[in-house]
Amino acid sequence: MHALAEAGDEERGAGMHALAEAGDEERGAEPYERWGRFKMTAETALFAALCALALLGLLYLGSPILSAGGQRFEARDTELDELMIERERSYTALADLDFDKECGKISDADYERLRADLMRETAHILAEMDARIEARGGSPTAAAGAVDDDLLEREIEAFKKARERY
Repeated sequence: MHALAEAGDEERGAGMHALAEAGDEERGAEPYERWGRFKMTAETALFAALCALALLGLLYLGSPILSAGGQRFEARDTELDELMIERERSYTALADLDFDKECGKISDADYERLRADLMRETAHILAEMDARIEARGGSPTAAAGAVDDDLLEREIEAFKKARERY
């Protein structure tokens, strides 16, 4: 009886395999579309491709975070930023001093003395900015030549005009 049971199992196994293949052929499935018990359909392939594309997109967008601390980005030069703030403060002080002179709040002697001090301070700030830019390997065009009194006066006038717009 045991031999009959084994023979029956083999026949059943072969018969089931034949039925499965027949079912695939009836449905129009090719043998290469079978993937174990999972059948790869066009929808499944499209879903897998979209998932792979989404993963690649996330990796691309996350690459700055995943890189070594964002070393690709240029670090800010805080000293230069501070010098730029000091330059703006100096320009503001000069513009305010000129306004006070026009309003008659300050004497001519005080105006000349304060203006000369502020001009020296501004020239010093601009020279430091130039040195800092050159040390970084850049061209000091942002403040170049501003130490010259005529150019410095033009920068201050441009600052005043820009300030009037706001």
